[in-house]
Amino acid sequence: MKDLFKKEMALSIIVSILVTILFQPLFQLIWAILLSFSASVYSGWLNRIYSIAAFGTNNRTEFIMLYLFYMVLIYVVFILGLLFYQNTLKPILSEAKKNDEPLEDLKIEQLQERIIEDDKELIKIAKRLKNKLILVVVIVVFVLFSIFGAVIEEFASLQLNTSFNQRLTILAPKLTDQEYKEFKALWASMDSREDYEGIKNEMDRIANQYQVELPKPLLP
Repeated sequence: MKDLFKKEMALSIIVSILVTILFQPLFQLIWAILLSFSASVYSGWLNRIYSIAAFGTNNRTEFIMLYLFYMVLIYVVFILGLLFYQNTLKPILSEAKKNDEPLEDLKIEQLQERIIEDDKELIKIAKRLKNKLILVVVIVVFVLFSIFGAVIEEFASLQLNTSFNQRLTILAPKLTDQEYKEFKALWASMDSREDYEGIKNEMDRIANQYQVELPKPLLP
């Protein structure tokens, strides 16, 4: 039991390091693209991320567990893809090779007939493959985009909450009890980037008033 716990702890630390080193820079790029896209095309998903962050319950352990879960899910999808190929696509492809009659032994008329038959068979196989492959591609793309979206939402929420709590803790000695509660209430009721910008700007205003240096938000 102790060995299992140690392995889990070691795995959590490794994943945490990988997330910090590898995922953080990639996420910053994705976030910049998302902000640009939301400003000009569609802001619904971005506002949803801020709504999720308003719950304020995210922590690093939860994200690591979610990340591992989705990695397992991707592995399951990969295994299902292999099984699909083995049990569905491979038998279809093998039908194209079932006739092993050597072509050099055929007469010209037989060869022409053989070519026509093979063409018809290949067309049938191509249609069957096309329908099945389209379905597989649609399912895989849907699963991957769902996983990608969920990871982005959770990681962004983690970053937003971490940054807010850090800045509020630094600012707390300069706030009245009422102001502190108001910041908490504003965060809990946040449901858009506009709300987030209002909270961040108000924090910056009070910090400038009392000459308190706040760290930059983890997300712009």
